[in-house]
Amino acid sequence: VTGLYWCPVTDKNDPFVTPNPGMFNRASENQKITWRDIPVISSADNDLVAATKAGAKAIKIGGKSSRWTNFASFLEWVDSL
Repeated sequence: VTGLYWCPVTDKNDPFVTPNPGMFNRASENQKITWRDIPVISSADNDLVAATKAGAKAIKIGGKSSRWTNFASFLEWVDSL
């Protein structure tokens, strides 16, 4: 997958671990990613809050939310592109 980025540690106190905005900032610094309008897909609101703070476009998979763009499944989101 081109452009895939993930955080290799899971310590929630680390500011570079999701759902902290620092993870997105580190990706920007390390990979020169500009988050404006880049979709970040998650089923967790905390991840989407952090993504939004970095300027990304939050996409929620599963569940309902009036705050995020919602899709029932990843496949539904792909079909919408």
